[in-house]
Amino acid sequence: AIDDKTFAVSGAGSPPPKLPDYQFQGAGGAQDPLQQPAVGLSLSEPYPLPLNGTLTLTATSEEFAADPSVQFSTGGQAVSFLIPANSIEARFANGATTVRLQTGTVAESITLTPSFSLAGGYSLTPDAPPSLALSVPRGAPRILQMQIVGQSANSVTLAITGLATSRSVGRLTFQLQPAAGAALASSQIVLDVQSAFDLWFQNAQSQSFGSLFSFSIPLTLNVNSPQGSLAKYLKSVSATLGNAEGTSNAATVGLQ
Repeated sequence: AIDDKTFAVSGAGSPPPKLPDYQFQGAGGAQDPLQQPAVGLSLSEPYPLPLNGTLTLTATSEEFAADPSVQFSTGGQAVSFLIPANSIEARFANGATTVRLQTGTVAESITLTPSFSLAGGYSLTPDAPPSLALSVPRGAPRILQMQIVGQSANSVTLAITGLATSRSVGRLTFQLQPAAGAALASSQIVLDVQSAFDLWFQNAQSQSFGSLFSFSIPLTLNVNSPQGSLAKYLKSVSATLGNAEGTSNAATVGLQ
């Protein structure tokens, strides 16, 4: 505009260079639950202009509900990065060349997809951008901790914390180790716990915990001697959990 006169101005420019191919670095494929793998991203060749980018995480579970803890270490399911001009490596927060993500505790597929743009907002993202695929497979339950939370002359109460990526547990097995010189009528106890775990995992309240669980259970022994104590007859207790995928690690606590 000049005084009260206005003039239409137009311009023409060449499109920016095409985005080079890019690759992911770090983690890939099957991952263990409760891990924080690191991933990075780089171009196959330097780009002449600075690039702004966003890496977006998508989690899809086969087990009724996705684990809300599956996210980037910076929080949320999207993280920004920058690729400086004439450079190839994506830079995340604090200039880091990688960013970590939490795999959670539920069997699921995790997909990381990047987008790219110039400072003015011009998108350089391919129509079908290649993604990075991670997964947490279904597996046997895992006991994370077992401890004694109560004990009397002839009973002990155990608290067990664990996870089951398939959100299913069918059996609980205790293996009893007698004390020296003591004899037990049976050294193994097998319990069907399917209904109790189904009740938990099918409850909406459990969704915020992924496949994590915690429970306590008492074990009582018939001690014949009125002067006897559980520790005189029982040296230790081991526990395993099982489902259709297999049997967990064994957790053991000592009573002596």
